[in-house]
Amino acid sequence: MPLTDQEIDTYHRDGLVIPSQYRVPEVTLARINELYQNLLEANSDNPDFSADFILGPHLDASGTYGVKGDPEWLEFTRIEEILDMVEQLIGGDFILWGVTIFGKPAFSGKATPWHQDGDYYPIEPLETLTVWI
Repeated sequence: MPLTDQEIDTYHRDGLVIPSQYRVPEVTLARINELYQNLLEANSDNPDFSADFILGPHLDASGTYGVKGDPEWLEFTRIEEILDMVEQLIGGDFILWGVTIFGKPAFSGKATPWHQDGDYYPIEPLETLTVWI
């Protein structure tokens, strides 16, 4: 389900878009939740582990903060419908350069005000896109 012309215009004008015609399948969301619970359990003895911010959940204890991860997290970066929408926005020549989990329970947890991620990335020219699931 591609983005509409209006959604593409919104992205280029505002720097973000919420696709109106696509939702991650429930089975995928359930697997994400299961893997997240596994991460919490596998890292319960790691004093550097934070459930709110997990860098490299696809790495196995060699990543940032020694997170004991699971390579299955990379499968969510290969969702064809999402990749097609990314291509609509920035073209087909792109790479994945990071996987991060932000634990954001509904109605609780750390508030994150509106911002553009470009302020945090040392990239010139700033041609990057962040996908949230």
